[in-house]
Amino acid sequence: MRMQQENKVVILLIIGVVFSFYFPEITMAASLSFEQAVEFGLENSDTLKDIKQEIEGLERDIELIKAGQNWQVTVDADYNLTDNDNVSGDEDGDLGIGFTKDYSSGFSLGPTIDVDTDDFSSEYTIDVSQKIFPWTPIESDQDLYTQEKKLEKLKKKLAENRTVQLISWLETYLNLIRLKEKEVVYTEELKLAKKEFKEVEAKSDIGEAGKIEFLKSQLTVKEAAYQLKNLKKNFRRVKKTFVRT
Repeated sequence: MRMQQENKVVILLIIGVVFSFYFPEITMAASLSFEQAVEFGLENSDTLKDIKQEIEGLERDIELIKAGQNWQVTVDADYNLTDNDNVSGDEDGDLGIGFTKDYSSGFSLGPTIDVDTDDFSSEYTIDVSQKIFPWTPIESDQDLYTQEKKLEKLKKKLAENRTVQLISWLETYLNLIRLKEKEVVYTEELKLAKKEFKEVEAKSDIGEAGKIEFLKSQLTVKEAAYQLKNLKKNFRRVKKTFVRT
């Protein structure tokens, strides 16, 4: 997790450098909006959500396996009542508590305590065993190793997918910035074309501008308007892609 946070900080620093070098006129608010978009995207990405859920499931499985490798407790109790001619009765019984633990080395430890409920005497025994040959890891260790390897691969996959998405978002965001800059330029060009058309139209009314000049000026306005319209349409399309990525 710490590594992922450090990677994110580095990426955001790179973004800041890119903005300051290529887009000095862009304010810090624009950079912040990108960071907020990244936060939102990482939290709501279906791909990353699926991987995170798999990781959480494996972590729970690993905890269960580790819990199963701890000391296991078993309790046994026997109670007997003997009644002869309904005159006298003998009661006896015993209580046994056993502990077992298997180690990955093949070593097994099993202490047991037996208590006689008749005179409350106790007896302590311990079973110790060690597998010599052939030795194979206990099943829980094999499961633990398999699950931990899967978890390692999933975490690597998550980090790789995060990086890919961050790069994709950065490229798309920079594209949006460029399109926004072009929109400002195209808007000014359209204003200028409309202004020039009004001047040509006024000259045409008093016979100082010919029909060709009038039509040419009118066409310039239409081309500028069409260019701006297409750019806005492209901006909306790219923005939609950015939000859905």
